[in-house]
Amino acid sequence: MSDNIPDSFGNKYQLFLWELLILIMSESIILIEKNWRVKNKLDNLPELLPREYRLLAVPVVIIIMAGFIMFQQISV
Repeated sequence: MSDNIPDSFGNKYQLFLWELLILIMSESIILIEKNWRVKNKLDNLPELLPREYRLLAVPVVIIIMAGFIMFQQISV
C-alpha cells in the first residue's frame, strides 16, 4: 500500500546514469576490439571472435543487474 511519500530524493539525471555507463563501456569495448583486430590483421573477418563474445557479455550482465536492482526498488 502506498502513501504517496517518496522514499528517496535525487536528481532527475540520475535516471540515465546506468544507461550512460553501459553506453560508454560498450563503445569502449568496440574501440578496443577494433584496434586489436587491426593490430593482428584480423579486421576483414565477417564474424565475431570468441574473445569479443566474452567482452560483450559484460554489458549484458550489467543491464540484467541494473534491471533487477530497479525492480527491487519499485516493488512493494
